[in-house]
Amino acid sequence: MAEPEKAVLDSLDHPSYAGDIPEIAGMLWRGRNNLDWHKMVEYAVRFRSRALMQRLGYLLDAIKIPINVKTRSLLQEKAVAEGKCYLGQPRRWGTGGDYSSTWRVVNNIPRKELVAELEVK
Repeated sequence: MAEPEKAVLDSLDHPSYAGDIPEIAGMLWRGRNNLDWHKMVEYAVRFRSRALMQRLGYLLDAIKIPINVKTRSLLQEKAVAEGKCYLGQPRRWGTGGDYSSTWRVVNNIPRKELVAELEVK
């Protein structure tokens, strides 16, 4: 069985296998106090998928999960190069939306949908 950090990254790598990005945002939110964020970023770097790292960084910011400054810097260094990616699958969510220059991600998922799986207390 995969470690929780690896399972979340597998989901980000293939969002349709886990429901989609809003469900993954919910996973991150529910695990915010239990996931090892440094381990997750180290695993993300091993995936060698810039889009995965961009989505992870964007989601952490979007749902306001703070991570260690060094860990965030590592993620941003590896994630942000040339090119942009879409947060959600363009076939489902379209190609419009707000652009994050920090992560080079087009958030094409409406905010209401993105946070639908978050448990706010």
